[in-house]
Amino acid sequence: MGDVGEKTADEIQPTGEGAACRESGERTAPDRRVVRTRKAIRQAFLTLMQETEYQKITITGIAREADIDRKTFYLHYQSVEDLANEIVQDEADRIVRTCLDSLENSDLFKRLSLGLAPDLKSMKLIASHTPYELVLKKLESSLTASLIEQDTLGLKKLGPYLDFCVAYFSAGLVA
Repeated sequence: MGDVGEKTADEIQPTGEGAACRESGERTAPDRRVVRTRKAIRQAFLTLMQETEYQKITITGIAREADIDRKTFYLHYQSVEDLANEIVQDEADRIVRTCLDSLENSDLFKRLSLGLAPDLKSMKLIASHTPYELVLKKLESSLTASLIEQDTLGLKKLGPYLDFCVAYFSAGLVA
């Protein structure tokens, strides 16, 4: 049996950090023990990532660092890769939410479309004789640098994630 106070595998729905769902589809608050355990597992993994190469991180190491049993790890994740994928997905979702929140009241897309319209014929001509990837890369890098320099998106608060978030946003605009 599991640790005292822990749920069995049948009782836990490993659905990320979101709310657990009943069979009726109704959302309920997640069990605090599950949230606390998942947080400990994630923190243990991130701690080990600072000390160890990813390929050398084991479930046993994560469990030991999180002060849980290996079987408790398996109640929440299938593998180290499953845990890493969830962390990456959560971070990507957070960055996207931040970008979308910043754009909520922006007329950026309208202005961008209007800015491209007058020279569309020239741009098509240039693009038809220049490798597509080169045009996109130049546009993306120029847009990224400008957005960061002018803090057009109001994202300075992202600190070390600023370059990544703005480049992600610019790549999306350009694509």
